Amino acid sequence: MAITELPNSRRITYGSGQPIGVREYHVYPYATEADVLALFAAGILPGKLERWPSAGYFTPEVDLRVFDYEILRDTNVQEAWIVRITYRELGPDPLTPNLTPNEAGYISMRTSMEASFEDAWRQWDTQEALNAVAAVKLDTFFRPIYAVGTQDSDIEGTRIDVAGNPTSVIRHMQRIQLELVSPFRPSPNIYRGYLGTRNLSTFLDCPRGTIVFTGVEGAISSPGKWALTFNFDVDYFYHLKQVPKRHPNGSVVLDVGSAESEGTGHAKIVSWVQPFSIGTEFRDMTTYFASLP
Repeated sequence: MAITELPNSRRITYGSGQPIGVREYHVYPYATEADVLALFAAGILPGKLERWPSAGYFTPEVDLRVFDYEILRDTNVQEAWIVRITYRELGPDPLTPNLTPNEAGYISMRTSMEASFEDAWRQWDTQEALNAVAAVKLDTFFRPIYAVGTQDSDIEGTRIDVAGNPTSVIRHMQRIQLELVSPFRPSPNIYRGYLGTRNLSTFLDCPRGTIVFTGVEGAISSPGKWALTFNFDVDYFYHLKQVPKRHPNGSVVLDVGSAESEGTGHAKIVSWVQPFSIGTEFRDMTTYFASLP
């Protein structure tokens, strides 16, 4: 066999911060494309995600890896082929470090963070004070222990309502989308059981109980490949909602409530409610999630 890297090989372009490297080989004699492809598997030709042979010439440093290849028949020599290998930047923190884009199992991520306004009756001066209350009012999966509206369920804190009317406070929310390349069409029967559940274990570096799965979308991206988008909402206080105790007529029970003082005071009892009490293991949605952080 003869495998020779061509003299004009190792071309590097760097446009708009996107480096690309190209190496070209002449291989002979191989009867079919399958014989040439076997050279990649055997490590004779650079395999998928193999590093560029030299480094240290980019500032900042760039990690070029094998992403694409092209096999062309040499029209001048029988059973000879030109193999063109393209290197692209891998990046320091890929979700699926052993896969390339459009390959089955490849995952990319989108995320956004925003501050939304939410009604609240109680507030805490420090995170430590809030955590101290949560430790005695919630179970290990951050669900209220006591019945809503009872004195035991009261979440304490500073009263910030006015005569039972809540104050709008800022709450930090995060949205995450995972885009997965899959050879399988999405099955409603699989994902239905995860809708509206929270993560039982750390997922995408978010603590357990902080993520709610809100749905999945799918579309055919190419023959035999589906593009699936998984949607998650993240709340670092476990998606708990504040609910004041109310009279049968719907008005809030106040800590001062007589005929003379009607309309004054604050909500007497405020409880937490967990709208998403069920937990599931998100990595079980698909085998491609098994290696996610």
